Amino acid sequence: AGAVSATGLLCTLLCTSSRQLAGMASTGAVSKVFALKHSRYGTPYVSIVLVGTLAFAFTAFDFSVLAEADMFFYTASTILKFGALVRLRTKMKDAPRPFSIPGGVYGVAAMSFAPVCLCMVTIATCSGLCFKMGGAGFLV
Repeated sequence: AGAVSATGLLCTLLCTSSRQLAGMASTGAVSKVFALKHSRYGTPYVSIVLVGTLAFAFTAFDFSVLAEADMFFYTASTILKFGALVRLRTKMKDAPRPFSIPGGVYGVAAMSFAPVCLCMVTIATCSGLCFKMGGAGFLV
């Protein structure tokens, strides 16, 4: 049952990742070539081939390296989200919000401080190979 579940999760990941890449291409965030659709099936075939190739390449790595790289990217994206939160609170002070963090910009910055510090500690404990993978990921 575990193998069937893992296979299903892998298929879902491959399908959704290629659609995300195609969506980014349709908005101009990445090259338009990734939005090309197969004439018969309507699938983003260039994105599917790229995501499948990357997934295959990652099979060469040890699981611990992949888990560490996953945490690296997760924590880096979390830092960016907190940065965006502070930036938006600074730039759009009067924007309507369904809820608000009290204290204005200083309250948001204070609330963001501890999680960002923990994310930085997590990144600092990464191995050299993880930093190489992270650097390559940020370049892409």
